[in-house]
Amino acid sequence: MLTKAIPVRAFCAAIVFGVSALGVATANAASFIVSADISLFTQSIVSSSGSLAGLHVEGFSETSNQQFAEGEAFSEGDGDTTFLFSDGGGTPGSAFYDMTVFSNADGSASIPFGSAVIESTAERTVASVGFLVLENTSATDTYEITYDIFGFLGASVADMSGGISDAAAEAIVEFWVNGSLVDSVSLFADLTFGPPDDFFDVMDDFSITLNPQESVELELRAGASGFASAIIPVPAALPLMSSALLGLVGLARRRATLG
Repeated sequence: MLTKAIPVRAFCAAIVFGVSALGVATANAASFIVSADISLFTQSIVSSSGSLAGLHVEGFSETSNQQFAEGEAFSEGDGDTTFLFSDGGGTPGSAFYDMTVFSNADGSASIPFGSAVIESTAERTVASVGFLVLENTSATDTYEITYDIFGFLGASVADMSGGISDAAAEAIVEFWVNGSLVDSVSLFADLTFGPPDDFFDVMDDFSITLNPQESVELELRAGASGFASAIIPVPAALPLMSSALLGLVGLARRRATLG
């Protein structure tokens, strides 16, 4: 399984720096920042014949980037998949087929003093998927491939006003083999229910055997999603106060008529 490691608290500095840019003239504001990445690094490739001539590798990826903004809101995000291939010149010990998938998102919602806006909302979801297809085209060779799996997940939310704000963020990484989920790790940060931040590294290893004429599809997924909302509530007493004022005006007019 993907195992939890030592928390990475340096990520907190980013959210502190980001929210300070909103300035002090803000009646209500909330923000989120979230990051997820996962990598496959080749630990070893062992060929039964000492040759990698029959091992073919292909990589491809997909990324989805969705957002929603209303009022004084801002969000951004990006995701991608990178590949690094080398056949080692026929020497298994120097060959590698690596893949890294990442997704990042951050945003904020604010309502400045004097603004006519009473609600502001920011949302951002970034999902990246990377596929690594390894095929053994040899009729006789067998390949033993071992991967190291490393990843980082971090999420943080903040309320910069102490007002009626809400924010939440989620980070998730998954590892799939031939269309089946092998393992996943996720974390949440929530302004209302807590915790407001969470961070950790993941690490594991995975081995596969490619017999002659076999293939395998390795899939990594990284998702980052955040939500922030700032609201200026209308106090419940305001409608009653308006009614009272109208009543006083009516009373004044009646007295003026009687006089």
